[in-house]
Amino acid sequence: MDCGPDGKECARIVREYSFSIGKGVRMDNSFRNGTRKKWVCYDSVNCSWELRIRKKPRSRSDRVSKAQEIPCGHWYVSSMSRSHDKNCISQYQVNKEELKNLDGFKASFTHSVHTSRKRVISSVSKIHKVDNSSKSLSSTIYRAIRETEGKKIS
Repeated sequence: MDCGPDGKECARIVREYSFSIGKGVRMDNSFRNGTRKKWVCYDSVNCSWELRIRKKPRSRSDRVSKAQEIPCGHWYVSSMSRSHDKNCISQYQVNKEELKNLDGFKASFTHSVHTSRKRVISSVSKIHKVDNSSKSLSSTIYRAIRETEGKKIS
């Protein structure tokens, strides 16, 4: 699968995939370099899921490869585990930009009604089943509310 010339586009695709299945993934920085990256499950104890991406180098020969259609310099998925292990307990952690794009977040902002963190969390967790127990999500929601309200005032 071709992800394009920018590694950030690959990261966005991986995050969308993990959101769709409800599992948390992170980049394994011990494996990362200029031409390859590896994403692993947050629950590395109970789950062996991984996804590897590579940057296609310039071809030095005319041999046929699996990634022949991918242009040089583009990132592509080189390998991926089929699914998370059945004992996997990881949960997806939404970031601020993704949170601001969720319908549940947008629906909590109504005209002339004060927007509290509790109301936003309730809306997001009911509509999208986002786990709201972590402290990092709480601060993420505060920042997203502040930015969204700031844009509406301006």
